[in-house]
Amino acid sequence: MNTDDLIFTLKNDISAEVIQQIRNDKTIYQDFKQSVINSFANKIFDENLMGFALLTALNFDDNEFIEMLSNHFDFDDDKYSFRHKKIRNAWITFAKAYVCLKNSKRDFAKAIFWRIFAEVSPDYFNKNDFLILDKLFAEMENSGENYFLLLSYCIAKFENDNLNFKISMAQFQLDNINNELTKHLHFENNYQTNLDLLFANIKDPIKLNQIAEYCGSFKDKEKFFCFNEQSILNVNINLPILSPPPIIQYNSKTCLESTNIIIDILESIGEKPFLTDGSLLGMIREGKFIDHDYDSDLGILISNEYWQDISKKSMESYINELKQSIEKNGKFKVIVCDDDDHYYLFNIFNDTNDHIDLVFYYQNFFNYPDCKKYYGGAPSCFIPTLWEHNDFYLIKRKFNNKYYWIPNDPEYYLEEIYGSDWKVPKALWATISNKNSCKESRMAIYTNTISGFIASLCRRNYERAYYLYNELTRWEYPFTDVMKNHIENYLEQIKNNQ
Repeated sequence: MNTDDLIFTLKNDISAEVIQQIRNDKTIYQDFKQSVINSFANKIFDENLMGFALLTALNFDDNEFIEMLSNHFDFDDDKYSFRHKKIRNAWITFAKAYVCLKNSKRDFAKAIFWRIFAEVSPDYFNKNDFLILDKLFAEMENSGENYFLLLSYCIAKFENDNLNFKISMAQFQLDNINNELTKHLHFENNYQTNLDLLFANIKDPIKLNQIAEYCGSFKDKEKFFCFNEQSILNVNINLPILSPPPIIQYNSKTCLESTNIIIDILESIGEKPFLTDGSLLGMIREGKFIDHDYDSDLGILISNEYWQDISKKSMESYINELKQSIEKNGKFKVIVCDDDDHYYLFNIFNDTNDHIDLVFYYQNFFNYPDCKKYYGGAPSCFIPTLWEHNDFYLIKRKFNNKYYWIPNDPEYYLEEIYGSDWKVPKALWATISNKNSCKESRMAIYTNTISGFIASLCRRNYERAYYLYNELTRWEYPFTDVMKNHIENYLEQIKNNQ
C-alpha cells in the first residue's frame, strides 16, 4: 500500500489493520508524516488524518511531530476545549483509534471522549460513538457517576433503539448495588426484570457467570444455577480463547520476611498469630514457604466464650484495633473483608507485592451443642467458606532461627486439610479440594469454584477444567444431563486439539 492509498483509506475507514501497518513500518510512517506536514503547509485540514497522525506520532514517541500536531489543537495543561467541529472530529477519530488498537492508553481515550461529552454537547455524538464510550467506561475502574450519567442519557436519547445501553445499565446497577449512586433507583424492585434482560441478551460465558455471582449477593440460588447453566452451555470451541490469568509476582523469601513482621506486630499486642494452610504446609514439609504459592496464611483463634457473647459493635472495635496496629507500621495496607455474619478476613499487602491472609478461627461458629471445633475461612455472599478443625491448641516450634505459633499436632491438622497424602505436592489444588470444608459452605464453595471452572473451559485448559469438574461433581454440584454432555464433549474436543 502506498502513502496516497493509505491516506485515502484512513480518511474513510478506522481500521486496526491499517493503523498497525503504520506502526510496524517506519518507511510508511515517514511518508505518512511528510504527507501530513504537507497538508498543513497547504492549509488542508482533515479531521480523520489529524486523529490518526496524532495517534501514530504518540506510538512512535515522535515529540517534534506531536508538538506540531498539538499546535493545531487547543491543547493546554491536559484541558481540552474544542473551538470548531473539525477539531472535535479529530479528537474523536484519535480516541476511536486507541479503542480500535486496545493499547495501554485507553484511559487517555476515555478522558478525551468524556471531555467532548461534557464540554461540547452529547448531541454531537452518534450511537456508535456512544457504544465505544460505553465499552471504555465499562472496563475502567471507578467510572462511577460519569458512566451512570452516560447510560441514562443514552437510554433517553435512543429510546427506540437502546438495547445495548439497557444491558449496560442493568449490569452497572448490579455492580453498584450498594453504591450511593444507585440506591435511589430502588434496584431490588427491578431485580428480576434486569436479570431477565441480561439473561436473554448476553451470550458471553464469563459475563453470565459474573451475573450469577451477583445473584449470590441476593442469595438467589435459582438464578445462580440458571445463569451458570447458560454460561456453560454457551462455551464452545469457536469462542476466542480467553487470555491466561495474570502471573502473580510472588517471592517466598520477601513474603516470609513480611509475615515475620506481621507476627511480631500482633504478638506485641498480645495475640498469638499461627501458621496455617499453605504456610504451615511449607514449613512442616519443606522447612520454608512454598515457592509456587501466591500468599502466606496466618490464623488467630477466637475463643468460644468471646465468640458466643460477642456483639457486632465489640467485634468491629476489636477488628479496627488489629487493623490500626498493623498499618501503624507504615509498610502494610489492610483490606478488611466481612459479611452479614460479622465474619472477618484480613488481606494484608505491602509495596513489594507480598500478600498475607489473616484468617480468624471461631470456636463453634454454628453454635452446635457440645461442638469442639474451630472454623476458619473467608467471607462470602452466601455464608463464609468455612473449614473445620477438631479442637486444637497452639504451641511454639522453631523454624529457621525463629519461633512460630503452630497447632499442637501440625501433621494431623494438615491431614484434615489436604488428606493423608499431604506430603505430596499437588499442582492443581484449589479451595474446593480442602478435605475439611464445611457442608454448610456448599453454596460458597460453588460460587468460588464454578467461575474458575468456566474460565478454564474458555482458556481451553483441559487439565484444570477436568480437575475442577471432578471436584464440583464430588461436591454434588447440580449439573443437568445436558450440562454434563456439553462439558464432557467440550473437554474431549480440547483434549483432541492439544
